[in-house]
Amino acid sequence: MRITEIIREDLGQPPTQGPDPGAEPNHNDKADAHGYNDIMNALATTQSQLAFTHAIPREEAAKVVAMVNAQRGDNSFRWTDLNDAIKSGQFKDVVEKIEPDEKTGVNYVYFVTPETQVQSTVDGGGAGAGGSPKDSGKVVSQMAKRAAGA
Repeated sequence: MRITEIIREDLGQPPTQGPDPGAEPNHNDKADAHGYNDIMNALATTQSQLAFTHAIPREEAAKVVAMVNAQRGDNSFRWTDLNDAIKSGQFKDVVEKIEPDEKTGVNYVYFVTPETQVQSTVDGGGAGAGGSPKDSGKVVSQMAKRAAGA
């Protein structure tokens, strides 16, 4: 018996049978259940390591999963957990998408580049010219506030 069922019985409420098996999974709950901070640390670290390379800003999903597991000290985090967490939308400031490579079939996490982050914030989401130096300072300030709030 689960703790929530015990509490409900103590309150005189019937125990629930759990989520509807045919319902869509709630990706936000899954991201939280797998440790938002652990995932964000791994993603942000990888993004910063790739930030100044001239290659495609991507990393094998298996390596990101291994980083999360290394932070936790266990092997409980899996590819499906990473996929669910990214689909939750909580990491949209860091991750652009997750998809397999067309040639090899290896799953990759594609990261948002710092230039893309600044442009989308200054331009209101569109591509184009960057803002003035005053706007750039405001953007950096906003990004820092979001990172601190995460």
